[in-house]
Amino acid sequence: MEDNSAEAKEESLRQQALLRVSEARHEVTEEKVAEQRHIIEENAAEAMEESLRQQALLRAFEARNEVTEEKAAAQAEEAAATHSENLLESEVQRLQLQIQSHIHPASLQPHARGGMLSEAWTGQLIDETTTQTPNVPPSLPCLAVFSENGIHFTAMQLTREGALGREMVIKPGSHAFVKLHNEKFIRVALKSASFGAACGHPQLARETPVLYAGEMDFDENGILLRWSNVSGTYRFADKFAFQTGLRLDIFWALQSSDEPMSSINEEHSLTTPDGLILYRVLATTDEEYADVQETWAAALLAFRTENEVAGAAFENLQGMMRQRCEAIVKYGYLMKLQDYT
Repeated sequence: MEDNSAEAKEESLRQQALLRVSEARHEVTEEKVAEQRHIIEENAAEAMEESLRQQALLRAFEARNEVTEEKAAAQAEEAAATHSENLLESEVQRLQLQIQSHIHPASLQPHARGGMLSEAWTGQLIDETTTQTPNVPPSLPCLAVFSENGIHFTAMQLTREGALGREMVIKPGSHAFVKLHNEKFIRVALKSASFGAACGHPQLARETPVLYAGEMDFDENGILLRWSNVSGTYRFADKFAFQTGLRLDIFWALQSSDEPMSSINEEHSLTTPDGLILYRVLATTDEEYADVQETWAAALLAFRTENEVAGAAFENLQGMMRQRCEAIVKYGYLMKLQDYT
């Protein structure tokens, strides 16, 4: 009986010990869970704080961007307005100069318009804007000639790889030339000849389409004396001569088959060794034209000064034309000036 009682007591103590161990473990687990929960809450709070900070930065960036865009738009608008005012002022001044001189400006500037390429031999035209292929290098080395005023030219070697090389001297005489699209220079043959007899056009562009072709006649100082549209490889209508960018006042045109000799001034024409007839398009240079213009303007000024009626009429005409010029430029109209000579 005592043995049973001792065993029961021992079992009771063992159960109590196990209960205390279980409770201790449970307390540890709860503490661990609470600690993990606290860590999770802290991480969530930090994430929320970082999200709010990022949102604030984004709003600040957007605000600055809006200010920058508004400022850029205002600056662009101001620049456009300034450009428009400058354009208007320069246009009015240009037209006033024409009014004062009563003749057109001396400088003959080409009218800006799209270019047309011509194929070799066939003469078939190709719109420059539709040409996607790059320019080909010459089949033989040639010159790449440059000029800032259309009169004095400098030259660099253009290799068969299409690269610009060392500076070169332009030999005096007439040289075959071609003008290619997207090139800031003119390709000129190394060899010179008499005017109207230059050759070498096929090698300058490997017979690919070009903007224009002809001859350029230089003196020993690289001064362009005259140029022509003589080329056996390429054929261009007269209206495409502007595509060279060369001066019209020293252009010698090839007489076309439908152009009568009676329309050509014999004093300003020549016959090439091959029997071709070239004639100078303008009898005077830009400089000669400018001299006559200045003489006429001075004489007209003297007349207006001495004649009160003429002076008053001219002042009224200037005021009327100034108003018209401003309206023409502002509203996009074109005007043909009256020649009062």
